[in-house]
Amino acid sequence: MKITSEEILKAAKLLKNKKCYGPDGIPLKIIKDLAQKQPHILEFTLNEFATKGLPYTIKTSRVIPLHKKGDKSEVSNYRPISNLCSIGKLYEKILLEKLNIETDGMEGAFQHGYRKHHSTTTALLEIQSRISSHLEAGQMVVVYSIDLSAAFDLLRPGLLDLVLEESGASKDLRWSIQDFLSQRNVYVDINPVRSKEKLMKIGCVQGSILGPRLFTLYLGKLVEALKHDEVVTYADDSYVILHGKTLEELQEKVKIHSKLHVGFLSNKGMVVNKSKTEAVIFNKNLVEANFDIDGTVVKSGSCMKMLGLTFQYNLEWNLHVEIVLNRIRPKLSLLKKIGRNMECDQFVKVATAQLYSLLYYASQVWLNKTLKSAYWTKLRSLHYRILRGAVKDYKQKKIESNPG
Repeated sequence: MKITSEEILKAAKLLKNKKCYGPDGIPLKIIKDLAQKQPHILEFTLNEFATKGLPYTIKTSRVIPLHKKGDKSEVSNYRPISNLCSIGKLYEKILLEKLNIETDGMEGAFQHGYRKHHSTTTALLEIQSRISSHLEAGQMVVVYSIDLSAAFDLLRPGLLDLVLEESGASKDLRWSIQDFLSQRNVYVDINPVRSKEKLMKIGCVQGSILGPRLFTLYLGKLVEALKHDEVVTYADDSYVILHGKTLEELQEKVKIHSKLHVGFLSNKGMVVNKSKTEAVIFNKNLVEANFDIDGTVVKSGSCMKMLGLTFQYNLEWNLHVEIVLNRIRPKLSLLKKIGRNMECDQFVKVATAQLYSLLYYASQVWLNKTLKSAYWTKLRSLHYRILRGAVKDYKQKKIESNPG
């Protein structure tokens, strides 16, 4: 596999301009600048990586635990931030660009994650469209989702190589990816204390930009395995849409397809958390039933949260709007308090990032004629309350500027 200066320059431009560093102590910003100004200097080194493999240091990850909330003595209250060697990140970006070219389209048309012109919104629109079309045809619809206990952490190098070969990746690129994933070491750094290094036998290192693409290829044959094309996925979240005339027909279809679904994931080394598997029946009237999900009984509910939206059984959006409004109100109260010391444009920026982004998330899906007028009123009211926070002193300034 040959790496050119042009590829180095292109990859460098896509890297973020960060000051973080890995075990080598070299900030990413320095490698990015060097690659953009003198890519030929790095060409020999990166081609050595591609032919002989990555050195030990490049395969080592420095993990910094970031406290999220709660008791600081509880490990579960921390999120690991993995810092990789800067030149290794540049090399990984080049591998990703080559992989994208060689395996274009092999992630499956049903996958909306990590693809250009795709997002959670496109996934949600497809789910809504498929459900609506079956309901309009007078059929009942059931959607079930299967939760994975782990995703990227359980990628098997041996299985992955077969997947990459089936996806069209060249032999040299497959070897480089296998080398990148194998014999990885990790240690935790809590200044000034550093843990012992631990070998990662499986999975993709946390913080890897290659991991998401590898995972989508890993699940690229899901539709083929289920023998059913009404599947929508975003990364490791998958939703299977089944329709039928009777409840018994739906129950039988779920039993058959979920068994194939879990079997496919298990064969890939994935771990299914059956206790978090959900199902909901979409119909004009609420229908609840038990479904056999690969031997586990799952009772359908009246709603399901899919990629941040709460879908009700009748495709109404009242519950979703209520949930969002209840989440935003305390945020707005807090923003008003701290906003007293903000300029108008600062307030608007914070409100847009923290409030409006939440208020109108995936609004192309739910902000439509099925939403009852009372909820349109509530949305408008909260929208204007946020705006009033930005121009709270408008009248006072007008009085001060026109004292007469």
